[in-house]
Amino acid sequence: MLVKILYEVQVDERVTKDLKAVPEYIIDKFIEILDELEINPFKRRSGVDIKRLVGHPDIYRVRIGNYRALYSVDKNNHIVKITMFVHRKKAYRKR
Repeated sequence: MLVKILYEVQVDERVTKDLKAVPEYIIDKFIEILDELEINPFKRRSGVDIKRLVGHPDIYRVRIGNYRALYSVDKNNHIVKITMFVHRKKAYRKR
């Protein structure tokens, strides 16, 4: 029997605050994406546009309309940590 290991998805407090400023339908899609990231945080599939950021081997982004959720993955402990949720215009600026 094949056992599928799910990832634990953790959402940073900063993301919770950022979500208060976005439309309700974006929040609904974000919640759907959380379930998808539990299953596989690396694979791009229908409805889940995931890419690894160039120059940042441990940071990924998932596209949700005009917004981006940025996250890192701890493969050893099976943890996905969502650290940022911003409009696409601000997502890729150097900090």
